[in-house]
Amino acid sequence: MVATCDRILSRSRPRRSGLQDAKWWQPVTVFLVGAGPGDPDLITVKGKQLLEDCDVVIYDRLAPSELLAFTKVGCELIDVGKRPAISENDQDYINNLLIERARMGLKVVRLKGGDPYVLGRGGEEAQALVNAGIDFQIVPGVTSAIAVPAYAGIPVTHRNIADSVTIVTGHQDSKVNWKALAELGTTIVVLMGVTNRKEISRKLIENGMDPATSVAIVEWGTTPEQSTHRTNLEELERARVRPPATIVIGQVAEMNLKWFESRPLLGKRVVVTRASETAGKLSRLVREFGARVIEIPTIRTLELEVPPVSGEYEWTVFTSPIAVELYVKHFRITSKIAAVGPATRNRLNEAGYQVELVPDEFDANSLVESFPIAQNSGQVLYPKSQIAKDTIESGLVSKGWQVTSIDLYTTERVPLSDWQIKEISNCDIIAFASSSAVEALADVLGDTLRSVSGKVVCIGYETARVAESLGARSIVIAKEHSIEGLAKAVLDA
Repeated sequence: MVATCDRILSRSRPRRSGLQDAKWWQPVTVFLVGAGPGDPDLITVKGKQLLEDCDVVIYDRLAPSELLAFTKVGCELIDVGKRPAISENDQDYINNLLIERARMGLKVVRLKGGDPYVLGRGGEEAQALVNAGIDFQIVPGVTSAIAVPAYAGIPVTHRNIADSVTIVTGHQDSKVNWKALAELGTTIVVLMGVTNRKEISRKLIENGMDPATSVAIVEWGTTPEQSTHRTNLEELERARVRPPATIVIGQVAEMNLKWFESRPLLGKRVVVTRASETAGKLSRLVREFGARVIEIPTIRTLELEVPPVSGEYEWTVFTSPIAVELYVKHFRITSKIAAVGPATRNRLNEAGYQVELVPDEFDANSLVESFPIAQNSGQVLYPKSQIAKDTIESGLVSKGWQVTSIDLYTTERVPLSDWQIKEISNCDIIAFASSSAVEALADVLGDTLRSVSGKVVCIGYETARVAESLGARSIVIAKEHSIEGLAKAVLDA
């Protein structure tokens, strides 16, 4: 079959109006964003979009560190996490920091654990901004008072058991009416109450609550470190728990609709190194197993100016979904198509093309081995990365094909922050979906992977070979060389 690749004329884009370029329509400079209870997937869509676009993030200790990976290169990250008995980052300091950065003309996200207005001092920060004449918005978050019990298998309300729930702070200086709570007899959720749990128990019992009332204490709720302790009100003070923890008091605490803590990778820390544009699917799959996923892109894709393509080709060969995406933006494929694996094939199918050849093993060597021998000096078009190895070209030439390659994109290395390097050193598993990601990370770490103590999971043999040459120790190779196969290898590692 002989066909021609015709360039598709790009559609004209609508001109931007003056309104789109104007600044007056969006005067907000500070956004108080609820980060959710700990699971990074529970942030709102708006919260994620603001993180991607802001200039400064001022974040709490309880805000998931994975969310910082959404920020753009050059975004200033300021940790103002307040811990028990530590006062250097007091509320006045945080308020002044918000005002200072806003007056510099920067777009500021104040990232707060849970919801800004549910026992999060967001009201105080908003009032400080009002007093300073700073425009702001509140982006609500999922509060731990509801989400953490749910992740522990406890519905805070349940027909015929509890028809209401009261959320209170457990701070020693709180003005909670414990007598009224004891008399209500419904679910009580206590936030920040671990240190003061003896006093909470005493006050409720003194005011008439049954000492045998069920209690559940959930440490690090909605995160892979979550653990649930069950006791009763009388024994609450003897529970061996540490903050952060959510305390649930009432009959619903007897329920154990367990789902989250039974996941196979709960408690494991997995670093995903795929390029920022493609990390999402792997992260979602691994997170479904209960792992804490830290996305640390080591490379980013840069689109190159597309050269003209003319001539007749019998085959077009693709070795990555990115090559497919960039190629079909500019050209129509009318030849037979070969794809290195299912991810590339699926991207072609989504674009409306059928794939004639996918090797049994999803790597370049297998693609060459399964490719037919050329008849009459057949022509092959190979859209690729500028830095791709010559495995495809040299292999097809050895089979009699004339190969025309075009460079559609290249990659550049992404500098890593101190917190990202720390996450890498503390991880249980690190997953690589390409040899270029391995090389990029090793470069940042001093041309070696010897400092990576966790298991190194690789998508294929070439990636594993590069990892081994750079000092990686415990290496696992995915049986199926695809993102789904890589996720399965992480599970089995």
